[in-house]
Amino acid sequence: MNQLLHAPHSRPQRHARLGWLALCLLLCAVACQGAATTPTVTPAAATVPATSVAITAPTETPPCPPPGSSHLLAFSADGAVLAYGYQESTRSRLYLLDMAAARAGTVGALRLVADDGWAFSWDVAEDRLVYAGTSGRTLNLLNANGEAAGEIDIGWQHAFPAWSPTGDQVALIHTDRRRDEAGLAASGLMLLTPDGDSDPLMRFSLRQLATLRGDAAGTARDIFNSGPAWSPDGRDLAVVAADGLYWLAAAGGDPVRLTGEDICAQQPAWSPSGQRIAFLSAPLNAGIDAGWGLQTTQPDGSGQVTLVSNQTLHLRQFAWSPDGAHIAFIAAAAPAEAALYLIKVDGDSLTALSAPVTGAAVAAAWLPDGSAIAVLVGNTLGLIDLGSAGWSRLGTLPQP
Repeated sequence: MNQLLHAPHSRPQRHARLGWLALCLLLCAVACQGAATTPTVTPAAATVPATSVAITAPTETPPCPPPGSSHLLAFSADGAVLAYGYQESTRSRLYLLDMAAARAGTVGALRLVADDGWAFSWDVAEDRLVYAGTSGRTLNLLNANGEAAGEIDIGWQHAFPAWSPTGDQVALIHTDRRRDEAGLAASGLMLLTPDGDSDPLMRFSLRQLATLRGDAAGTARDIFNSGPAWSPDGRDLAVVAADGLYWLAAAGGDPVRLTGEDICAQQPAWSPSGQRIAFLSAPLNAGIDAGWGLQTTQPDGSGQVTLVSNQTLHLRQFAWSPDGAHIAFIAAAAPAEAALYLIKVDGDSLTALSAPVTGAAVAAAWLPDGSAIAVLVGNTLGLIDLGSAGWSRLGTLPQP
């Protein structure tokens, strides 16, 4: 009796247990199958804007040779004043030389006008110059006689100011070394009005040009190794980054790289006609002992010509002649042998210009009329007349 009474209840319980077991097995199978077919999702890699060229450089050696020169020599537009700035280690100096007084042998023709900066630029419109203070936060203005004409507190680190040929703008490099979340530097090219307006007319973030890279010690170094260069009409700029030479319009827009990915560039300078840009060049990853050669290019990147190979001479600094037919440059096969050379832009001839003083040539600048070249040899400033090849001593700089 008891068996007849329990039999009907035991069958449904077994069925229920079997049903629950089957359901669990089914759910498990579905879950396992879903897990097997679901793709693995990984975070997307950080993207670089289309106008950026990000380079991962080897950390064993710097990708480009050291800067060719930390010496700058340039005349005022009328040739009446010669300015010389230099930086060595933590020391920087800026001198002005009154040419008329120097030719007359007047004591005091050469004067130290600043000990807090060296990279300067002449304002051709008003015969004054601007230089970046060593604090990196101010732009300092000097009249041609060396008197202070004003100081602009920009509020952020900067270097290599360059006054436009029209005198209404100053381009400079923003050297803030901080990085964003993607590891790209916040540095870039700034364009300011010379009255100290803190709102930039244009800014190129470093992420639009290139990235900071490590040197042999693994420390970050700024991508810019020389300042921007204006076209003669003031409409365009040439600037160098870690991965080469760029052209950009002063009115704004995307920068255009003019050199290949395997070229380091430094010290861009436009020809007086604006038809070509000269720059120091070296193969990328050539090593710290490699030197700089001299190349020219059209502003659109075409027609690139190597005037001096870095395998022949190691260039440090150069300057266009006022008529654009020649380039004077400082170069050496060995550091103690640096000398002044003159080359035709068409590459037909290379001439060494000698000065009757002992020492290595350091910097050179053309007189605005093209008749002579000022050159610093050792600590002696002099003038080489291109017609007579005569030498005129202008002054002697104090030993550092």
